[in-house]
Amino acid sequence: MTFLETPAPLLAFIRSHQSEQILCLFNLGNKPAQIHKDVLSLSDKIVIPLLCHQQTDMSQNVLELPPASWIFCRTDSARLAKPGAEADVSHRDF
Repeated sequence: MTFLETPAPLLAFIRSHQSEQILCLFNLGNKPAQIHKDVLSLSDKIVIPLLCHQQTDMSQNVLELPPASWIFCRTDSARLAKPGAEADVSHRDF
């Protein structure tokens, strides 16, 4: 498990097993919080949502979490992803 630097009230870490990585992101605050993909050092990754507590807004390279919510995402290396894979999930990835 690797903790990522995030502004308060966000908490983020990556769980890794062999070549698989899961991003776990939590908004511990009582207001919506936004975070840019680059802040998480994931600019070279495709991030695919797997499970979330509440509806989240993902657009461009920004993720907005509602108050007291969480999301788990799979991260894949952009160069290892299949061509067109990002387009298939563009409405949900960030």
